[in-house]
Amino acid sequence: MNNTNMNNTNMNNINTCKYMDNSVLLCGRKQDYIVMGTCNDVNERQFDWSVTVDGHGTNSFINIIKKTDFVPFMIQNDPIKHIIEHFRSLNGTYLDDGMGLFTKNNKYKRSSGCTIIIVKIYDDLIEGAIIGDSRCAVYIDDEEVFISTPHNIKNPLEVERLSDRPSIVNDFNGDKIIQIIGDNKGIVVPSIYTTFEDNTRMALTQALGHDCITGFEAEKFSFKYNKEQHLRFVSGSDGFWDMQLNKRDIMLSGNDIIINHLMDELLPDITQDNEDILKLTAVKLTQKALKRWAQVWNVYMDDKDGKYHTMRTSYPTNGYDDICVFVWDNMMNLEQLVECPLL
Repeated sequence: MNNTNMNNTNMNNINTCKYMDNSVLLCGRKQDYIVMGTCNDVNERQFDWSVTVDGHGTNSFINIIKKTDFVPFMIQNDPIKHIIEHFRSLNGTYLDDGMGLFTKNNKYKRSSGCTIIIVKIYDDLIEGAIIGDSRCAVYIDDEEVFISTPHNIKNPLEVERLSDRPSIVNDFNGDKIIQIIGDNKGIVVPSIYTTFEDNTRMALTQALGHDCITGFEAEKFSFKYNKEQHLRFVSGSDGFWDMQLNKRDIMLSGNDIIINHLMDELLPDITQDNEDILKLTAVKLTQKALKRWAQVWNVYMDDKDGKYHTMRTSYPTNGYDDICVFVWDNMMNLEQLVECPLL
């Protein structure tokens, strides 16, 4: 799904144009969703906007999201506040969808919720908010000026926010998963989970839905820019960002022996990803992520004695995650808009 909005009005460079588009690949549980548009706010100022969502648990809440008209919220001065208030009013109406309130083993409450990223882009200002572990980044003149931090138990601000709720249980040693460190390289890390007071268990500490059990403190951003500056915004679900290389994430993985040994090999891949996220279309970014989900991985395993070994593995086709990306760029290179081939 993509819906390109292009406007070749940039007088600074005839080879660029304004670009707004999204791409959604439903190759997992079919719970990613993006909506975008252009409208006037309550002060009659025109802006572009988007809402990026990644559902989790049952489909009850994401189905509500897909039927929601976000324009009345987005035109407000603090849209995330109005979005939270709206969905708070629906508490108790969506968790029991005929499947029962608890999972088969009766241990955890059945979940239904989603992450959300909202953004408003004016001709001199970009602002937005994030709830959950979907991510977004703002680039001005090809420099990253902001990247969001996932809401999970590794986020110090979330640890502080939940510190007065002692009944919450955090698990840092869940099922083993692959963390990407190179184009076809990964390491094994434990997944993390948080169990709330009502036995809702999930990998993130903030989300819409779940009868608002997580509470809310959205991460917000706001940056001014001028028409001479190149502004680019990218948002996406974890199905995209989990396949996007980021040196800071790699350095924080906790496996210093492997990372330090391989860093010279990893740097070209990291550099290429940094370049691609600054120039590729939404379609090309999602297809690049899908290619990585589908490839064979060289996974580096720590032997705990200063050594490591490798194994080759791949995700089963039913193990891919949904992938969605939204891109806004006021100086998109027209060469990038050539239709890219399907994988």
